[in-house]
Amino acid sequence: RAGIEALSPDWVPAIWTPLELKKPGQISLWGRNYEISEGGLISSIGSQGSPILSSPVVVKYLVGGKERQFVIKAPTTRSAARGRVELDQQASSSDFDLSIKHRIEFDGMHLMTLAFTPKAKIGVDKLWVEVPFANAPFSVATGGSWWQHGLASDTIFQTPRAYQHIWLGNDDVGCAFFAENYKGWVINSSKPRVTLKTTGAVRTLNLLLVNEPSEISSPLRVEFGLQATPMKPLSQRQRETRAGNAVEPPPFNVLMTGAPYWNSTDSKPSPRNWQVLKDLVALTKSRNQQVNPYIAAFLVTPWDYIKRDTPFDGPFPIVKTKKDATRMEEFFYFKRDWSVVPTRLYTLEPETRNGLFTTPSSSYTDFFVGGVQEILKREPDFGGFFCDIASPRINSDPEKGLTYTTKDGVQEGTFESLATRDFYKRLYWLFEQRGGPDKKPWIVGHGFASSVPYAAFWDMTINGEEIKPDKNFGFTELVLQKSMEGNPIAILS
Repeated sequence: RAGIEALSPDWVPAIWTPLELKKPGQISLWGRNYEISEGGLISSIGSQGSPILSSPVVVKYLVGGKERQFVIKAPTTRSAARGRVELDQQASSSDFDLSIKHRIEFDGMHLMTLAFTPKAKIGVDKLWVEVPFANAPFSVATGGSWWQHGLASDTIFQTPRAYQHIWLGNDDVGCAFFAENYKGWVINSSKPRVTLKTTGAVRTLNLLLVNEPSEISSPLRVEFGLQATPMKPLSQRQRETRAGNAVEPPPFNVLMTGAPYWNSTDSKPSPRNWQVLKDLVALTKSRNQQVNPYIAAFLVTPWDYIKRDTPFDGPFPIVKTKKDATRMEEFFYFKRDWSVVPTRLYTLEPETRNGLFTTPSSSYTDFFVGGVQEILKREPDFGGFFCDIASPRINSDPEKGLTYTTKDGVQEGTFESLATRDFYKRLYWLFEQRGGPDKKPWIVGHGFASSVPYAAFWDMTINGEEIKPDKNFGFTELVLQKSMEGNPIAILS
């Protein structure tokens, strides 16, 4: 299982620093600090010397229109390693006992598990977690196929959505909320489950664990996380990047080279033949360029649409029918394990470019990372990958416990962000064995730089494809003027 060393709690890549646990609940890491103490779920978060929160994160609920709050005790340390600290907290109110587990890792990922146990059957109007942000004029949010970035607005969150992540911040610092799913939340899916309330300079993100009057008679367990940004320092190598396509000559120094130049499909983690990769790397190395060939991270296209004996410099005749194409036999053997549930097809013309979306919580991760390990063994100067389809699709596999039903009877699935995090951790570990931050191959992710909790392991982010203007300068008008003021670097991974 290549790269499995990255899942050790002691692993800390060179660009970050080991966690420092000054005392129970006070944790320092690269550029940021978290304080968990008596009275709050989180007492404070700092990034680059600036406060993220205006006041502690608290848990509240309403009974009969009257607000009640939990008394939260000081934390105890469950475990402490170089790259991971785990804490426990206990809390209570007149109606509930609450157990809280915290897990904080070297890149600032802070995962929380809250377990509520009612002391007796009780009707509550609402139960929520308040996260009050200081100086956060900008937001980035995703939910399914919906996305938003620009000026933060309370009205954005009045529409009911199952958000994957929500980032709030300014030009310098910020923090993102993330949730794989809303399992355990007592929610009516037709009503907002996350809202934003602006009061002066404070924007409070409310996580509505119970979003309408409900009777609570059994324990509730919910899991979500926060991650302060920026997540890591920018290297000089990143600052000097001039990105290009195909095999364009300098001044481009990092090339996102399309699949036909090196592969037989869009997703196979190995070249169509080893001479092709050798020739591609030799050409770009002679021009002092880094090549990051295209690969789909969470999609399998199991038919060769480029023949495997095609040379690096083409031409690239397309195999148009499946009956004439070589198959990736591993996929057809592991199809049930690798595919999200329900199966989601990816369709392009010709039919040999059709594929299925994959799940990072399957043996597909072992297959993919193992293939990359072989590439690194055979081609030491390999520059890394441009990962398209770099985020997972919703998985509703009941055998893995990834589906649940909301209070109003809607079945929802899971956005497997933690398994995706492990996927990229393992790749990052392999790449780091080739050299430090100035030499290692790169993971270039196609997606939002605020895609926590896994974008920290992307060395560079490429995005903007979702903007499709229909006139000249439409991109500028739509994104930079109407929606965005300033140019926040705080979300850079």
